[in-house]
Amino acid sequence: MSNLIIAALIACDFDGLYIRHCNFYQWETFLFGKYNTILTSEDDRISYSILKLIDTYLSLTNDTAHNRLEQIISDKLISLKVKDWRYYFLKYYEKMLKNSSYFAMGNDFVIESLRSESSNPLIASHISPYVTTVSLSLDSRICEERECWSIYSYVSKIILKNKVELTCKEDGWHIKMPEGQTISDEIRKKYNINEQNVLSETNEKDRIEIAVEFCNALYN
Repeated sequence: MSNLIIAALIACDFDGLYIRHCNFYQWETFLFGKYNTILTSEDDRISYSILKLIDTYLSLTNDTAHNRLEQIISDKLISLKVKDWRYYFLKYYEKMLKNSSYFAMGNDFVIESLRSESSNPLIASHISPYVTTVSLSLDSRICEERECWSIYSYVSKIILKNKVELTCKEDGWHIKMPEGQTISDEIRKKYNINEQNVLSETNEKDRIEIAVEFCNALYN
């Protein structure tokens, strides 16, 4: 299933197909792709989302299927009142869904893309879709996504070339500086970074935009 179709389904209230609890930290795992698995599900909520997507798609007059699906996504984005996981999966669907359609979800912002469908998938390689999205938005001289994958750990992190680390949590990005280094007063003030080194979204910039800007600022 293409990432565009998955995002359009999310725009039609699709919350993923529940698979199982993840033994590691008791997260829940959800599948967002695979046509056969989704279409044969007996979950009424999934049937509702599929039918809603079809009805909405047929009601639009855009010239191509791609443009119709994009319209469904953009209309939903406009209607959202909060920047929860749906907002990010819709706005950045190409990067958020790049690595997998299977996720372990702790909350809206503690999410890991999984490569394994076992009961302990976080033992295998995994990466946060938020980490993926930010790392792919940065110059490779600042950060490379391949260096941000994690294994045998709680969550993955953005790992910059200068060894600064950012972890996506519910209240924002938790910044870890290399030993002996601190965040300058200028940058701390500009990005309103608190004493716990948490970088939060603002009314003007979401958590992807603010993280990208902050990481670039460290190199300027």
